[in-house]
Amino acid sequence: MPYDWSVKKLSWFKKLSAAAEFVECAPVTARELPAWFTERFARQGQEIDDQAIDLLCARCEGNLLAAKQELLKLAYRYPAGTRIRAEMIRESVSDVSRFDGEALAEALLT
Repeated sequence: MPYDWSVKKLSWFKKLSAAAEFVECAPVTARELPAWFTERFARQGQEIDDQAIDLLCARCEGNLLAAKQELLKLAYRYPAGTRIRAEMIRESVSDVSRFDGEALAEALLT
């Protein structure tokens, strides 16, 4: 379900955010996921080829927590400087994707 930005204007939200720390976490969309992975691999000193990115996105779409865990697993398994290839993804990464039925219906109707 998309985030309703109008909630931030409601009085209860303003009171709550004044008394607590509000951390905004926007979801990473399927379109943004390849760049998200590329950036994270660069941070851990690795590169990833296009086929591997496509496969990784397919296996982790909709489950960012699991995607982060798979990144860490690849970092432990392959040293910095390694170029991650599709066969490495097939060997190492589980299919942890999650799909939203509501989002599918909405996409089909629009």
